[in-house]
Formats: sequence, C-alpha cells, structure tokens
Amino acid sequence: VIANLMVGVISVALGFLGPLLLKVTPVSALLVSLAGIGFAFLAIDRVKDSFADPVSGLLPLFMMFALYFGNVNLGIVPKSLVIVVVGTALAWIDGVRTIDDLKDAADLVQPYGFSTGFPAFDNFSSLSDTIGTILPVAFAAASGTLMNVISAKKAGDSYGPVETMVSDGVGTMIAALFGTPFGTSVYIGHPAYKKMGAGVVYSIINCVVFFFFAIFGVFSVCAGLIPELAVAPLLLFVGLTITQEAFESGPVRHYPGIVFGLIPSVVDLMINESRNDQISYGYSALQPAAILLSMVFAAIAIYCTDRKFLAAACWSVGASVLSFIGLLHQKTGATLEEVKAVPLGGTEANTPWRYGVAWLTVAGFMMIMFALQKVGKVEPEIEDEEVEVDEEVSAKVDAY
Repeated sequence: VIANLMVGVISVALGFLGPLLLKVTPVSALLVSLAGIGFAFLAIDRVKDSFADPVSGLLPLFMMFALYFGNVNLGIVPKSLVIVVVGTALAWIDGVRTIDDLKDAADLVQPYGFSTGFPAFDNFSSLSDTIGTILPVAFAAASGTLMNVISAKKAGDSYGPVETMVSDGVGTMIAALFGTPFGTSVYIGHPAYKKMGAGVVYSIINCVVFFFFAIFGVFSVCAGLIPELAVAPLLLFVGLTITQEAFESGPVRHYPGIVFGLIPSVVDLMINESRNDQISYGYSALQPAAILLSMVFAAIAIYCTDRKFLAAACWSVGASVLSFIGLLHQKTGATLEEVKAVPLGGTEANTPWRYGVAWLTVAGFMMIMFALQKVGKVEPEIEDEEVEVDEEVSAKVDAY
C-alpha cells in the first residue's frame, strides 16, 4: 500500500515531464508500447481462451471479425452483446459452464464493506527495500498514460498530457489510502472503445458497476455465468485495434521499427506463461520494463530508419542511464553497490553496468553516423510532411 502511494506521488511528478517527452518521441514509438500490450496480452493471450474450448470459442471469435472489422450494422443491438450472448450460450450448451459453477460463485456474494490503508502508514521503513521496484513501476505507469493520450488524439479526442498524467497519479494515491496495492490507469484501447460507441457515460457506468460489484463480490457470479471465451473476442478487438493504430501512425518504412517495438511485450507474455525456470536471461532482460523498452526500441529504430542519428544517439544515452540504475533490464532499481551485481538468473554479462555500456556503444555509433552525415558521407535525414496529429499535439505541448 505504501509502495502504491509512492508510485502515485512519482507519477504526479513525472506528469510535468510529459510534454517534453512528447516533443522528443516519434508518435509511432509512443503508440507501439500500447500496441505491444494489445498484441501480446489482449490478442495472443485471448486467442488462447478461444482455442482452449474450440466448439464454443471459435464462433464468437470470428463473429467479432465479421461484425466489427466487417462493419456489419445490427441496428440498435450492440455488437458486443451479441458476441457475449452467443459465446455464453455455446459455453453452457458445451458444458464449459455448469450450474455447479454458478452455485459456487453465488456462495461468494456477500457484503465485504469498506477498508482503508491507514494502518499501513504507521511504518514507512519498508520503502528503502522496495524503492527499486517502485521506480520502474512508476515510470511504466506514467509512460503508459502518456501513450494513451496520443492514442486518444489519433482517434480524434484531445486531452492535456499534464492533466491526464497528474490525475492518474492522484487517483493512484487515493486508491492507496483505501488500502489497494493497485494503481489507477487510463483505459488502454481508446480507439476501440470509441468504435463500440462508448463515451463518458460508459466510464460512469463502469465506475458505478465496479464499485457495487466489488463491495458485494458480484464479480464471482459474472465469472461463473460468463466464460472467458465469450468476452475474449472483445478484448482481441481492442488489442488488434491498438496494434493497427500503431502501424497507421507512421509511413511504411517505419513498420520494421514498430514490429521491433512489439518484442518486449511478447517476451513478457512468454515468460509469464512459461513453466520453465531455465529461461535465457536474454529474454529476461526484455521483460522488467517492457512498456518503456518498447518505446526505446521503436524510437531508436525509427530514428535510424529516418537517418536522424543525433536523435537516435540521445535516446541511446537515455537508455544507458536507465540501464545503469537498473530501470530498463533489471527487476529492481540498482544502487551504487548493485550496479555490478549479477541479477537472479543472469551471469556476469548481465550486470546493470554492462547494459549501460552496451547502450553507450550504440550511442557512439549513432554519433559517428551523424558526423559522417554532416560532411556528406551519409545521406541526409528523411523528412516527411507533418501529419495532422503531430501538429495538434505540438500545439498542445507548446501551451504548457
């Protein structure tokens, strides 16, 4: 709870850096981090649910493609409702859900009341032990919020980056005061929700329903009645829409960089699902800050593609700094004493300082290319006409 409170405090502070990050980051690099989450955890991980029980899972999956991506008009009937009802009906007919499941779930429905996190605030001594975990989580939360601002802008809705990031942090602090270890977050998948017709009322209804369902434990009945495979196609739709948006945000030549940026989140999913303790640390180094690392990967790759080597060098130096203090490739931040420490599951090659040095070598190469470019030995930068979203975002950033 204390850790969550501090994540909120740090997120508020990072909120004021949001406009600066918008100025130095390609839009595609911001969106690819969300696309990584969408592709890995909302797409791949949800297709798993559909294929676990194929008789009841496959039809709703392809109904989603026909109704949403095929843009089939059902009049006043919500497409999502049709998909969920069909999936639920098939699951009950197929025996995926039974009356016993529903009875067991109903037994958990009872008033759980309220609680606060005030007792946890009697002792802040644990902060020194958890600060290495708090910092990466706060960085990931703040960057994720900023990426959602850009995603919403691409869908035609403008939100101030500072207000959004600060309110997210304040919400996390309020959540901690009520005893939760979970932070608040801006909805991922804004374009998909907008296509479904969701607006402000959707958020209000969501909050009210979640509040009462949590107080009385009604979520257990929902899970007992509606199987994962019935809602999996809707999450898949959100994940694919986010991924599509990332590709649409840049020219075709940026596609390799965008795909490269998807890798950390896919590896994150792979490690989470793996039952093998002997995972190569080459994979493990991609997992701890997957969202942030996706942005770093894509930004450097896209700047290289556009031959903007100075910008790529600056991002490489930033990645080096984050690596030295354990915020990019380690599960916890590193103190001065831990910079040379071997991480769990790693070797001498995987200490924080070695990743820091590695990114510096990348920065050095980028500076050499930049110098050669200045004397005409390397082709000049590729410049595109500014797309509308970039102009609008820049105008909003300049207002701060």
